[in-house]
Amino acid sequence: MKKYLAVQETYIFEAVDRHPFFTMIFGQIAVALLLIISVGGIALAGGTLIWLVYRALGIM
Repeated sequence: MKKYLAVQETYIFEAVDRHPFFTMIFGQIAVALLLIISVGGIALAGGTLIWLVYRALGIM
C-alpha cells in the first residue's frame, strides 16, 4: 500500500512541477466548489429549520 501511495504522490508532484499554472487553476476550482457546496448545505439546513419553525407556529 505504501508503494502504491508513493507512486501516486510522485505522479501528483510531477504534474505540479510540469504544469504549475493548470494545477493551481484546478486546485482553486476544487476549493471554490467545496466552499459553494458547504455554504449551500449550511444555508439549506438553516432555511429548512426556519421553515419548520414557521410551519409549526402556523405562520405559513
